[in-house]
Amino acid sequence: MRSEQRYLKRPLAIGAVAALAAYIALSAGTAHALRPWVDEGWHGAPAWSLAFRGYMGTPCYVEAGLKDIDRYTYWIMPIYPVAQAIWYRLFSFSLARMRALSILCGLLGLLAWTLFFRRLTEDGVGALLFMALMACDYINQTDVGTGRPDAMAFAFQAGAFAAYLHWREKNLRLAILLSQTLVVASGLTHPNGGMLSFLGVLWMALYFDLRRIRPAHVAIAAIPYAAGALGWGAYIAKDPSAFVSQYGYQLGTRAGILTAPWMAVRNELVKRYLTNMGLAGHSPGSYGPHFLKALIFVAYAAGIAGLLAIPALRRQSASRFLLGLIGIYFLFYTFLEGTKAAYYFIYLVYPFTAVVVVFARWCWQNLARTRPLIALGLAGMFVIQVGGVAYRIRRDPYRREYLPAVDFLRARIQQGDLVMGSHELGFTIGFQDNFVDDHLLGLETGKRADYIFVEEIYQGRFDTVRLKNPAEFAKLEERLAQYRVIYDQNNYQVLALRPEFREPGRVVRCGAPQITMPVAPKFHTDAMARPHRLAMGHQIPLATRNLATA
Repeated sequence: MRSEQRYLKRPLAIGAVAALAAYIALSAGTAHALRPWVDEGWHGAPAWSLAFRGYMGTPCYVEAGLKDIDRYTYWIMPIYPVAQAIWYRLFSFSLARMRALSILCGLLGLLAWTLFFRRLTEDGVGALLFMALMACDYINQTDVGTGRPDAMAFAFQAGAFAAYLHWREKNLRLAILLSQTLVVASGLTHPNGGMLSFLGVLWMALYFDLRRIRPAHVAIAAIPYAAGALGWGAYIAKDPSAFVSQYGYQLGTRAGILTAPWMAVRNELVKRYLTNMGLAGHSPGSYGPHFLKALIFVAYAAGIAGLLAIPALRRQSASRFLLGLIGIYFLFYTFLEGTKAAYYFIYLVYPFTAVVVVFARWCWQNLARTRPLIALGLAGMFVIQVGGVAYRIRRDPYRREYLPAVDFLRARIQQGDLVMGSHELGFTIGFQDNFVDDHLLGLETGKRADYIFVEEIYQGRFDTVRLKNPAEFAKLEERLAQYRVIYDQNNYQVLALRPEFREPGRVVRCGAPQITMPVAPKFHTDAMARPHRLAMGHQIPLATRNLATA
């Protein structure tokens, strides 16, 4: 066995370099091509404020009930904006820099999970195959190519898995301390990452070391949690009422799952799985054979079925651990994660791919007749994943859809003009006083925008108001009637204030023929597609589409 490993050492190293190169190329292309979206603006603005103003507020955002949000940011966990602020001080602030940080975190997570898989299975060839599949994975590439905290939280999670499995036999106390420190870091980056990391490491400890765990180990595990609570608590103490307001709002948008478990199961399958399979909605302007992504999930199902059906595989420690991990994660996603957002799938796609590799490797080694089928299946996975990413890069919605609309707007903004639009607009016009993310268009603040930048995010927020508060929507319609569309292309509209509503002496440069059409674009949104959820009291996520559907 050792001689075989020595013989394969060089080819495996070359393969690993090739896989990492593919990851970097595909993720860089994804980050280059995807148009910005609202979550990137919401997560980037506090980091920009911390880096260049010295305090971690969320500038330019208006939402009723979010106390002191311009001064303190409690609605998201602190590590991601702090890490971003340091990153921006080193490399400057931009959307590209924000996404570069996600790519780096995704790379670290890929390496850590591969090391974990190698240690779990003791299969170097399988680990290389796993790395190659995840380097090209469409869902993974989507998450690491956008500026959200998921890639960083996942990197901490992968590090916790790798650290525990590496050190558990040599020094269990150190394994617990390191892994739990990384679990806490994941949770302080994003709550879902923290909870999934905690459940995963807990399952690992119980599965491998239940008989070795002592009260002293539990005490050691509590140290990082105490330190994390003290650190975050010190920041919360600066404005406790703002924390209650902001974090309470976040929890409110995720309520109602445990009160309707049957709906949670249905939504998990319909909204998260069908979306990721390409069988539900996708981003506006995106066309092509999205249904091919469903074949990847067929491979996941085949891998799970193989591990369950084949006694020799079912008895393997790696198989049992992975199946248990998938089961725990599925329960969490179904009953404790209410948004059903596709971008949270990064945590589950890794164990799904792992079971495919374990099953494929066993068939290759033990069932020679299945080798052509296994080779064809794996090749198909690579082709579909890489093809999907390449199609998205070639489509380049950032430069073909977003930039023309933004350039049109910027060419018309004069000093003193106020722009309202979704928060990602701040990357191009700046998070300054002339920009406000206020989907009620000043009805509560008294401000009137000179220009409104509308896409499917804002349309979804308008539709939510329409369904939840008809009286308020009537006022919103009156406000919108004061504007006319001067740009309407590629799912973006620019609305300009009509001359009769301008302040004396103020001039709004339209610079384009006025378009006679409904003021707001008729995008398909979750609010209009699922009015029954609003009737039941559920919140509709403001981001009506996410980039995993592109």
